[in-house]
Order: sequence, then C-alpha cells, then structure tokens
Amino acid sequence: MAADIISELDSEDLNEFKKDFAELTRVHSGIDKEYSKLGKDVDKYTKEFKQILNLFNKKYKNLAIRAKQTTEEIKLRIFIREKSVKDVFINVASRLDGLKAVGVSDFGKAKIEETDKFSKELDKVKNKLFISYFEKEAGTIFLEQSKKGMVELHCGEGIGNERSPEFKLCSYYGVKDGAGKINIYEKLSAMGFTEMPILERVRNFFKKFNPRIEE
Repeated sequence: MAADIISELDSEDLNEFKKDFAELTRVHSGIDKEYSKLGKDVDKYTKEFKQILNLFNKKYKNLAIRAKQTTEEIKLRIFIREKSVKDVFINVASRLDGLKAVGVSDFGKAKIEETDKFSKELDKVKNKLFISYFEKEAGTIFLEQSKKGMVELHCGEGIGNERSPEFKLCSYYGVKDGAGKINIYEKLSAMGFTEMPILERVRNFFKKFNPRIEE
C-alpha cells in the first residue's frame, strides 16, 4: 500500500499546523458558547477571532477559514483553494489512507472495489462529492463547490481529530507549500476560554442532587 499523502509534508510545518488548528477550534468552541448565551463580551471576542482568522489564512495560504454568524451560532467554514471538487479528490482526498467509497448525492454510493461503478460515479461529479474512508470514527469528507471559486469542506465531527480524513485534508492544503511565520498559537491562546473539565464534572455531579444549581 502506498504511503499516505500526509507523509510528504514537512514535519515541522505539519506540527505547527496541528498546534495552531487545535487552538483555533478550541477558541472557536469557547466563543460559540458565549455567543449562544449572548455573553457581554461576545462582540469583542468575535471581532478579535475574525482578525486572527485572517492571519491564519495568510500563514496557511491554501486554506480560507471564515466565521459565519447566524442567530444561534458562530459556524466555522473551511474553504480549500482548489479549482474544483474533483481536483481536491484526485490530488489529495483519493490519496489519503483507507479510501472506501464515493457518491455525488450521498455517502457510500460506489465502493472502490466496484471498479466500473466507482469510475462512473466519479464521472458524474460536478458540485458535490461525498467520500467515505475505512475509519472507526468520522471517516468521511463532504466537499462542495463554492461560489467564490473555491471548494468548501463541510466540517463534521472528525475535524478536530488528527487521524481523521477531514483533518488530514486541511493539513495537506494548509502546509503543502510551506507555512508563514505568523505566531497564531499565542494570539489565540491569549483570548482565554480555558477549559476546566474536572470542575465541570464535579458541578454536574452535584446538579444531579440539587437541580437548583445555576448553569
């Protein structure tokens, strides 16, 4: 079996991306929680986060990550600077470990061992592609052509998992041409939103016995 395409990346740049992206998703989660609760500083956090996203996109120039505000949430949208959905598949997604199946309307329409069916399904690809992998969790990628001339990677549960195909796809495009020298991690870390999982578990334990404890 050929090596995963991720093995072609510079290890230093890849580790830098992993650190930055993990911090980005952590801070996004914190801001999203504040946004849903209409926290008093949410506008300040959102503005600062968007500014850092612009720097992230300069550092990792083949990605364009946006923060879309709705009435209920701040959603991360990830765009890949590639001409078409099929180009993303041929150049990178098809070369990730464990390719299982593709579909133009849903996951699993044509398995890779069904050679003719698989080829015909790829021939039908235009604006969307659903890709499945042999992964125990979150082994999928959903791509859609963007009106902005890029391809959108619809974030799923696997986006924060370094072993997932979604994360690998982002990693590859993020650092395939090298990474800039902007210190994204420190800027994100300075925003706060430190998680305290032990205190949260204790709090939830006592709430079982006293439901009047405030959220």
